[in-house]
Amino acid sequence: MTTILTSIQNPKIQRVRRLRAQKKARDEEGKFMIEGVRLVEEALRQNALLETIFYAEPAPARVRTLLDDARAVGIETIETAPTLIDAISDTRNAQPLIAIAQKRDLPIPNEPTFILILDEIHDPGNLGTILRTAAAAGVDCVLLSPGCADPSAPKVVRSAMGAHFSIPIYELNWDEIRTFFSSRPEIVICAAAVEDSENFWLSDYTKATALILGSEAQGIGPDAAALARRRILIPMTGRIESMNAAIAAAILMYEVRRQRSL
Repeated sequence: MTTILTSIQNPKIQRVRRLRAQKKARDEEGKFMIEGVRLVEEALRQNALLETIFYAEPAPARVRTLLDDARAVGIETIETAPTLIDAISDTRNAQPLIAIAQKRDLPIPNEPTFILILDEIHDPGNLGTILRTAAAAGVDCVLLSPGCADPSAPKVVRSAMGAHFSIPIYELNWDEIRTFFSSRPEIVICAAAVEDSENFWLSDYTKATALILGSEAQGIGPDAAALARRRILIPMTGRIESMNAAIAAAILMYEVRRQRSL
């Protein structure tokens, strides 16, 4: 007989709620919450390390197939009352599927040629969208400076739509970032800036390249500016002073990809 979780005081439910709400809990456990059928399907497809899947009945055929696939590889599945799914969900319209995933540092290629450095991207939605685009554009790894949103926060994970399982993402301080590039002098570091910059399409990205992108409010900080060997900008007309960080990142990443496809 299947045991159904029905109490919000259940330790398993309380644990998921902590992982949803607290960066400290995610860091201490090395785990995070993922939510939704598409995202859990992608996690399974990418062989992510899933510990537990919580689901509510009645489960549609697509979810039943997913649960069977999860059980086949030893992942725990727990039927949960719909009201509890609502209680642990990070969205207003709760998805019928929530899972706990293990954080995993994917290896950086030995000779990366396309790196993205994000400088104080505070907004979780922007960060997740940038990570999703980076995975689509073929970025080798993403380095997050201090001040960025927590990459394992639910909104980031949801917006990234599986990028966490396919692209290396590292939170580093600026000393660590400088050390990373000191051993890779062949990489040309380009920072999206405003002053003393050239139009982004005039730069050559066919060689090993790192792009630095700052927040739309503050731009790049002094550490990022000092690291850059080249400054680039996206020209804008009209009276708009800044562009959404996720859109700017997409434009720059796909210019790199465009040049390398010629």
